[in-house]
Amino acid sequence: MFDAKYLSDISFSSNDYCLNTLLNLLPSKLHIHLVDNFEDEFITTLKLIFENRVYICNDCDICRVYRLTNNVIRNRNL
Repeated sequence: MFDAKYLSDISFSSNDYCLNTLLNLLPSKLHIHLVDNFEDEFITTLKLIFENRVYICNDCDICRVYRLTNNVIRNRNL
């Protein structure tokens, strides 16, 4: 009884909320734009769940804009 876990005891990350939303929407295609060409555990999980519906991109106009923005933010913080 003392070892019981309650839902209120669990903290959720933004990845949890994102995954929950995607599972509810069940998109036919999922385009993921990677800024730093790094596939983390969350991307790997999405690929396992959505299989051939996941498209990874790292060199389109959207990726370039995010990469540029990310570099500007990093340079401001130095």
